[in-house]
Amino acid sequence: MLELSETLPPGALCAATPQAAGTALRDALWWHASPQTLQTDPKSGAIINWHAQGDAPPAVPTDPNTGHGQIGEAGDLIGLQCKTQTHCGMVAPAVTQDAATTTIAVRFYTPPGLEARTLFTLNTGENYVFLSETDGTLTAKDDNDLVLADLPLPPQDAPHLAIVSLHSDHLALRANGHCAAAKAPKPILQG
Repeated sequence: MLELSETLPPGALCAATPQAAGTALRDALWWHASPQTLQTDPKSGAIINWHAQGDAPPAVPTDPNTGHGQIGEAGDLIGLQCKTQTHCGMVAPAVTQDAATTTIAVRFYTPPGLEARTLFTLNTGENYVFLSETDGTLTAKDDNDLVLADLPLPPQDAPHLAIVSLHSDHLALRANGHCAAAKAPKPILQG
């Protein structure tokens, strides 16, 4: 048994509810997939509104996502089901107050033999930061070719957790207990 003398926030506990974890994360925006947070089109079943914890704006389908994003389930996991070569993206406009200092965590499951491709894009209008998985490599990079960090992502029949942290000219990537970091010649994102 692991014992800690420090008090941990409820979100640090595996059994914590989404509400407890969302409350414990200061200044965090959290889109937790559940039947209560995912609103679907009654005819197509496509996700039309993904409500965030707290007061954050909902994520809605991007313009190219014309009814493609469906709810996917794998065991006890629920989330956005993406399809090969089909744009299923969601966007949460105007959520980044300071994109020069940001951390994004993505929990995703890729069935064996497939690749996730684009997992997220952070856009402030001047530059983008992408997280993608292709050919067994998880890559975080920007659109202006200032910085790139990548890690091997061995196949597993289980979810992955990827974390990308960005501060000024530094980019860090963490997944499956491994880390990679890179420094750009100038700040990566502004505003």
